[in-house]
Amino acid sequence: MFDETVIRKLKQSNVSVDAEKTKERTETLWKTLSRKDKQAVIALADISSATIYRIYNTGSISAKLAVPLAQTLNVSPLYLTGASDEQGECNDEVLKEFLTDHGYAKLLASVEKPKAKRQPRANKESSAEDASAAPYKPEAESTMAEMAPANVDVAENDMIFLLRSVLLKARLGAPNAAHTVDALKKLLISE
Repeated sequence: MFDETVIRKLKQSNVSVDAEKTKERTETLWKTLSRKDKQAVIALADISSATIYRIYNTGSISAKLAVPLAQTLNVSPLYLTGASDEQGECNDEVLKEFLTDHGYAKLLASVEKPKAKRQPRANKESSAEDASAAPYKPEAESTMAEMAPANVDVAENDMIFLLRSVLLKARLGAPNAAHTVDALKKLLISE
Protein backbone atom coordinates (compact mmCIF):
# COMPACT_ATOMS: atom_id res chain seq x y z
CA MET A 1 0.00 0.00 0.00
CA PHE A 2 1.13 3.53 -0.67
CA ASP A 3 1.44 6.42 1.76
CA GLU A 4 0.80 10.12 1.20
CA THR A 5 4.32 10.84 -0.09
CA VAL A 6 3.72 8.57 -3.10
CA ILE A 7 0.07 9.49 -3.59
CA ARG A 8 0.83 13.21 -3.64
CA LYS A 9 3.16 12.64 -6.60
CA LEU A 10 0.29 11.27 -8.70
CA LYS A 11 -1.37 13.51 -11.26
CA GLN A 12 -4.92 14.76 -11.07
CA SER A 13 -5.76 13.89 -14.67
CA ASN A 14 -8.76 11.72 -15.50
CA VAL A 15 -8.13 7.96 -15.64
CA SER A 16 -11.78 6.88 -15.81
CA VAL A 17 -12.64 4.42 -18.57
CA ASP A 18 -16.42 4.65 -18.13
CA ALA A 19 -17.68 7.91 -16.61
CA GLU A 20 -21.13 6.55 -15.70
CA LYS A 21 -19.73 3.55 -13.84
CA THR A 22 -17.23 5.77 -12.07
CA LYS A 23 -20.02 8.13 -10.97
CA GLU A 24 -22.28 5.52 -9.47
CA ARG A 25 -19.56 3.30 -7.98
CA THR A 26 -17.76 6.18 -6.31
CA GLU A 27 -20.97 7.63 -4.90
CA THR A 28 -22.19 4.27 -3.61
CA LEU A 29 -18.87 3.33 -2.04
CA TRP A 30 -18.18 6.81 -0.64
CA LYS A 31 -21.49 6.79 1.22
CA THR A 32 -20.57 3.49 2.91
CA LEU A 33 -17.42 4.95 4.43
CA SER A 34 -17.32 6.22 7.98
CA ARG A 35 -16.52 9.85 8.62
CA LYS A 36 -13.06 8.83 9.85
CA ASP A 37 -12.32 6.86 6.66
CA LYS A 38 -13.54 9.75 4.50
CA GLN A 39 -11.14 12.09 6.30
CA ALA A 40 -8.33 9.55 5.83
CA VAL A 41 -8.92 9.44 2.05
CA ILE A 42 -9.05 13.23 1.82
CA ALA A 43 -5.83 13.54 3.83
CA LEU A 44 -4.03 10.83 1.83
CA ALA A 45 -4.94 12.40 -1.50
CA ASP A 46 -4.42 15.95 -0.20
CA ILE A 47 -7.70 17.12 -1.73
CA SER A 48 -10.86 18.84 -0.58
CA SER A 49 -14.15 17.00 -0.10
CA ALA A 50 -15.55 18.94 -3.08
CA THR A 51 -13.29 16.85 -5.32
CA ILE A 52 -15.20 13.73 -4.30
CA TYR A 53 -18.53 15.32 -5.15
CA ARG A 54 -17.10 16.42 -8.49
CA ILE A 55 -16.64 12.74 -9.33
CA TYR A 56 -20.36 12.21 -8.75
CA ASN A 57 -21.15 14.92 -11.33
CA THR A 58 -18.49 14.39 -13.98
CA GLY A 59 -17.44 10.75 -13.65
CA SER A 60 -13.81 11.82 -13.83
CA ILE A 61 -11.44 10.28 -11.31
CA SER A 62 -7.69 10.75 -11.04
CA ALA A 63 -5.05 8.22 -10.02
CA LYS A 64 -4.34 10.53 -7.09
CA LEU A 65 -7.85 9.83 -5.79
CA ALA A 66 -8.41 6.30 -7.13
CA VAL A 67 -5.46 4.87 -5.20
CA PRO A 68 -6.40 6.11 -1.70
CA LEU A 69 -10.07 5.30 -2.31
CA ALA A 70 -9.17 1.79 -3.43
CA GLN A 71 -6.87 1.31 -0.44
CA THR A 72 -9.45 2.53 2.06
CA LEU A 73 -12.39 0.67 0.50
CA ASN A 74 -10.32 -2.43 -0.30
CA VAL A 75 -11.56 -2.52 -3.88
CA SER A 76 -9.65 -2.62 -7.13
CA PRO A 77 -8.88 0.82 -8.60
CA LEU A 78 -9.92 -0.71 -11.94
CA TYR A 79 -13.42 -1.12 -10.53
CA LEU A 80 -13.54 2.56 -9.58
CA THR A 81 -12.44 3.68 -13.05
CA GLY A 82 -14.92 1.39 -14.78
CA ALA A 83 -12.21 -0.76 -16.40
CA SER A 84 -13.43 -3.83 -14.51
CA ASP A 85 -16.86 -4.93 -13.35
CA GLU A 86 -15.49 -6.96 -10.44
CA GLN A 87 -14.81 -5.14 -7.18
CA GLY A 88 -11.83 -7.34 -6.44
CA GLU A 89 -9.46 -6.46 -3.66
CA CYS A 90 -6.84 -3.80 -3.29
CA ASN A 91 -3.32 -5.10 -2.87
CA ASP A 92 0.18 -4.04 -3.88
CA GLU A 93 0.13 -6.02 -7.12
CA VAL A 94 -3.15 -4.50 -8.30
CA LEU A 95 -2.02 -0.98 -7.38
CA LYS A 96 1.33 -1.44 -9.14
CA GLU A 97 -0.38 -2.74 -12.27
CA PHE A 98 -2.86 0.14 -12.20
CA LEU A 99 -0.15 2.77 -11.80
CA THR A 100 2.11 1.17 -14.41
CA ASP A 101 -0.76 1.16 -16.91
CA HIS A 102 -1.23 4.89 -16.29
CA GLY A 103 2.40 5.88 -16.80
CA TYR A 104 3.80 5.79 -13.27
CA ALA A 105 6.48 3.13 -13.84
CA LYS A 106 9.30 5.53 -12.96
CA LEU A 107 7.58 6.57 -9.74
CA LEU A 108 7.11 2.93 -8.78
CA ALA A 109 10.76 2.17 -9.56
CA SER A 110 11.91 5.02 -7.32
CA VAL A 111 9.66 3.81 -4.51
CA GLU A 112 10.76 0.18 -4.83
CA LYS A 113 14.50 0.86 -4.87
CA PRO A 114 16.07 -0.90 -1.94
CA LYS A 115 17.71 1.48 0.44
CA ALA A 116 21.48 1.39 0.39
CA LYS A 117 22.90 -0.73 3.14
CA ARG A 118 24.85 1.30 5.60
CA GLN A 119 28.37 0.31 6.44
CA PRO A 120 28.63 -0.82 10.05
CA ARG A 121 30.19 1.83 12.19
CA ALA A 122 33.64 0.99 13.38
CA ASN A 123 34.41 1.79 16.97
CA LYS A 124 36.88 4.55 17.71
CA GLU A 125 39.73 2.19 18.56
CA SER A 126 39.55 0.17 15.36
CA SER A 127 39.25 3.27 13.17
CA ALA A 128 42.32 4.77 14.83
CA GLU A 129 44.18 1.49 14.30
CA ASP A 130 43.11 1.41 10.65
CA ALA A 131 44.29 4.96 10.15
CA SER A 132 47.64 4.36 11.82
CA ALA A 133 48.14 1.01 10.04
CA ALA A 134 48.53 2.80 6.72
CA PRO A 135 52.13 3.54 5.78
CA TYR A 136 53.21 6.97 6.99
CA LYS A 137 54.69 9.47 4.58
CA PRO A 138 56.90 12.07 6.29
CA GLU A 139 56.08 14.68 3.64
CA ALA A 140 52.45 14.64 4.86
CA GLU A 141 53.61 15.93 8.25
CA SER A 142 55.60 18.75 6.75
CA THR A 143 52.66 19.62 4.51
CA MET A 144 50.36 19.82 7.53
CA ALA A 145 52.82 21.99 9.44
CA GLU A 146 53.16 24.32 6.48
CA MET A 147 49.38 24.57 6.08
CA ALA A 148 48.77 25.66 9.69
CA PRO A 149 49.83 29.27 10.21
CA ALA A 150 50.98 30.17 13.72
CA ASN A 151 48.31 32.80 14.50
CA VAL A 152 45.08 31.18 13.31
CA ASP A 153 41.86 32.54 14.76
CA VAL A 154 39.60 29.45 14.63
CA ALA A 155 36.88 28.67 17.14
CA GLU A 156 37.22 25.49 19.18
CA ASN A 157 33.98 24.07 17.73
CA ASP A 158 35.24 24.68 14.20
CA MET A 159 38.47 22.82 14.97
CA ILE A 160 36.55 19.89 16.40
CA PHE A 161 34.34 19.86 13.32
CA LEU A 162 37.38 19.88 11.03
CA LEU A 163 39.04 17.04 12.94
CA ARG A 164 35.86 14.98 12.84
CA SER A 165 35.54 15.51 9.09
CA VAL A 166 39.12 14.31 8.53
CA LEU A 167 38.44 11.23 10.69
CA LEU A 168 35.22 10.54 8.80
CA LYS A 169 37.04 10.75 5.47
CA ALA A 170 39.60 8.26 6.77
CA ARG A 171 36.86 5.85 7.88
CA LEU A 172 35.23 6.08 4.47
CA GLY A 173 38.53 5.34 2.75
CA ALA A 174 39.20 8.69 1.10
CA PRO A 175 42.62 8.76 -0.57
CA ASN A 176 45.38 10.12 1.72
CA ALA A 177 42.90 10.71 4.57
CA ALA A 178 44.60 8.07 6.73
CA HIS A 179 47.91 9.83 6.18
CA THR A 180 46.35 13.14 7.12
CA VAL A 181 44.98 11.64 10.35
CA ASP A 182 48.39 10.21 11.19
CA ALA A 183 50.08 13.53 10.44
CA LEU A 184 47.57 15.40 12.61
CA LYS A 185 48.19 13.02 15.50
CA LYS A 186 51.93 13.52 15.30
CA LEU A 187 51.55 17.28 14.93
CA LEU A 188 49.23 17.58 17.92
CA ILE A 189 51.33 15.33 20.12
CA SER A 190 54.64 16.98 19.26
CA GLU A 191 53.74 20.53 20.28
